[in-house]
Amino acid sequence: ATFVADRVGMFMASATASAPVGCTATTIVRVDAFTTIPVAGRPAGTRRDLAARIGMAFVATDDGPWAATRTGWRDLRIGAVGTLVNRNLAAVVVRADEPFFGVNGDESFLVRVRVPDFSSIELLSTPIPAAGDRTVRAMAVPASAAESGDLGPIAVATKDGALLLDGAPDTLAARVIGPVFDGEVDIAVGTTEPVDRGAVWVVDNNQDIRNLARATGAPFAAGAPVMLTPTAVPTALALDDRGASPRLVLCAQDTGVQIFDLGIDWSVRTTLPAPIATLSSVSCLDVAVGGEGDYWVATATSLLRLGPDGTIRYRSTAGDGLGAAALVNVATAWTAATREVWVMTTTGDVFVVASDGP
Repeated sequence: ATFVADRVGMFMASATASAPVGCTATTIVRVDAFTTIPVAGRPAGTRRDLAARIGMAFVATDDGPWAATRTGWRDLRIGAVGTLVNRNLAAVVVRADEPFFGVNGDESFLVRVRVPDFSSIELLSTPIPAAGDRTVRAMAVPASAAESGDLGPIAVATKDGALLLDGAPDTLAARVIGPVFDGEVDIAVGTTEPVDRGAVWVVDNNQDIRNLARATGAPFAAGAPVMLTPTAVPTALALDDRGASPRLVLCAQDTGVQIFDLGIDWSVRTTLPAPIATLSSVSCLDVAVGGEGDYWVATATSLLRLGPDGTIRYRSTAGDGLGAAALVNVATAWTAATREVWVMTTTGDVFVVASDGP
């Protein structure tokens, strides 16, 4: 069944099965109104990527790192400790509540911003190893680490390869994984216990997707590329690794959304199974994993919330404060009690919606 909310409020959806007779399943769907972040003080440069933690979002721009809260913008380019030299940033992720920014240039570092609150800001460099051209294309952290608050790895797609960063914030160790690629487009990463087992999925400009997998204690090995058709090349990836059988979401403007159940052998998989769900009518620009195992999809006309099986649980409308804004980025953050969804439009406007439960 598919449930699409057309206004703000609390909804109850019920379905009764024909067998066994009288068996009825009921779920509550809550839709809150979006809050618009004030425009005053926002960055004038090109806004390229968005990540979030509870209470704030972080934006990578071609003029440095910025943060947005419900009350306004904060310039993170100059902190109590450190000043950026190369402010041209391409990507951002949040790891254990700290943002890490990737530089849009062949640099030997990522920019880490320590923001316990807005009373002090520390800009720190995280070294990354030499590996061809280290210009950052995209970054990702595992959904499992976001849920637990653990120091999960950071996957980095660069112009000439892929990297993985592990360890405590002050001692991050980076390694080169897989072969040299021809210009990565996006990246997704997942881990299982123990932490040194996982998989990194990378899309490159050769119109294929690669799974760079490693077994416990072993180095990463490059999985065979999974060839995609020219119109199926994803613009964004998401991987929910919190179950025994993780799910990979491919998001593309031309072919919509595809959801894959990767099976228990997901970290060594070299081919994609048939998708369990396809939404070909959706022009997908970005996708993020939600706190309940659902997916938030940014399109040119609306924001969608998809269930793990691809059913549409919510579609934004003018009544919820977001309307028909043309979205380019979506980011999620959650705790046991709070869920937040942050979105950014083509004009640089940022919106946030939060609820006290699923």
